[in-house]
Amino acid sequence: MLSRPALEKLISAQAPEAEVPAKTNALLKSVAEKRMKRHQVVVIEADTLDEAARREFVQLAQQTKHSAHLIVLDAKKEDCVVAEAKTAEPCGDKSLDAQIHELTGLRKHIQRGEMGQEGFSSALLLTKSVAPQVRNIVLGCSGAAGHTP
Repeated sequence: MLSRPALEKLISAQAPEAEVPAKTNALLKSVAEKRMKRHQVVVIEADTLDEAARREFVQLAQQTKHSAHLIVLDAKKEDCVVAEAKTAEPCGDKSLDAQIHELTGLRKHIQRGEMGQEGFSSALLLTKSVAPQVRNIVLGCSGAAGHTP
């Protein structure tokens, strides 16, 4: 699993603060692309619900002839407040209310089956009550013939 926040921590130890976001994004894309070219399954932990951020990785998957799948772990606002309080760090740059608003929009797109318009082969919305029951998710691979995830 590739995590932007984890990569930011690593890079911030070695690079000036102003360069961290750009270097993190470049490293994340580079590692994802290399893995996709080797026909490996790539999981990217999203730290934003922004369509533009999703788009660049969907395009990367398409360029390397991979399918893109979206899995959203849906939580109640109360759960997010508790999680934020435990870590003493906000989840992203946006306020919790702004993130909840974005999640609501994303949830509606998934429920209406509209994520294919962004290039996703499938989209799965998991609630907190269902998420712990998931042990394995098998996704089809549209990579090169003979390669499986």
